[in-house]
Formats: sequence, C-alpha cells, structure tokens
Amino acid sequence: MKGTPAVQSTCSCANRSHLHPWTAIDRLIDGAPDATVSDLEAHGVHLLAARHWRLADQPVPTQLIADEHSAVAYSLAVPVLLHRIRAILDGPILLLKGPEVAAAYLDPVLRQFGDLDLLVPDAPAEQARMLRAGFELAPGHAFEHQERDIRWPGLPLVIEIHRTPYWPIWMTPPTAEQLFAEAIP
Repeated sequence: MKGTPAVQSTCSCANRSHLHPWTAIDRLIDGAPDATVSDLEAHGVHLLAARHWRLADQPVPTQLIADEHSAVAYSLAVPVLLHRIRAILDGPILLLKGPEVAAAYLDPVLRQFGDLDLLVPDAPAEQARMLRAGFELAPGHAFEHQERDIRWPGLPLVIEIHRTPYWPIWMTPPTAEQLFAEAIP
C-alpha cells in the first residue's frame, strides 16, 4: 500500500539461509522411534517429523497429514489478514511469534501456529478500529497483555492485539517503544 508503513519484524537477519537446525532435528526424530504424535506435537516438531518421514519414504500418520493441511491453510491466510489489517491501521504494527518465527524455517508451513500476535501502540483503539471495519470478537477473553481475540469472518486465524509482548515473568520485558525502535520492515 502506498504511503503506509510495512508490518515490522523483530528478526534482524535479512538472509535466514544460514539457519540450519534441520539436520539435528531429523536426528532427534530418528532417535525417538517410540515418540507418539502427541509427544511430537508437545515439542512442536510434529510437522518436521511428517516431512522427515515423507522424505525417507516412511508412512506419515493421518493425524499429521491433517495438521499439515491446517498449517498450509493458516499460512495462506496470513498475507490476506496482514493486508487487510494494514489497510485499517496506519500506525506501527509489530508481528510477534507465529509466522515471523515460521519465516526462519526450512519451509514456513513446518512451524504451526494458530493466531497472529500483533503489537500496536494503542491496542484498545486499534482493536476498536478493526471491529468497526468488520472484524469480530472471537470466543475467549482478554488478558493483561492483550485485548480479546478477534477474527475476520471466514478465515481460520484469530488475531491477538497486544498492549505489551507476553514475556516470561522472571525477565524484564522491553517496552513496546523499544521493540518498535529495533524492528525492521
């Protein structure tokens, strides 16, 4: 969009090709032959395991195939939602976690996520703008660090509009202003 700032990223590495944990993950998957799909999901490596097994001509459990389809659908929804959100909000938007982390993966659909976490300077006001523009409240409730989940009708992802990033309680989080200052388009 002309005249509107891009959605920003917290990852400063322009070329992510130097990140190669995949061989080690394949070794971990091979080293745990008794791991269940639930075990793999709990550690966030189930889609990586499905890819690994498929490449090794091993059977892929039906549940993982369904998870792969879901991950593809969510990945396809991301640019649609971000474009729509950028058309509504003209201030800074920082994409946290989810597809931002997935961008560092060998294939982004190998990192499953279920929401878009967006940090904005005035979360209540920006959420209200999005609701007026056609987004709707999703089931759930608000938390101290974010507004209540919203979604665009017909798309699978929920959107969390953050006041502050969610941070481990034993750490002092950076301020939203510090994150915006460090972010790149």
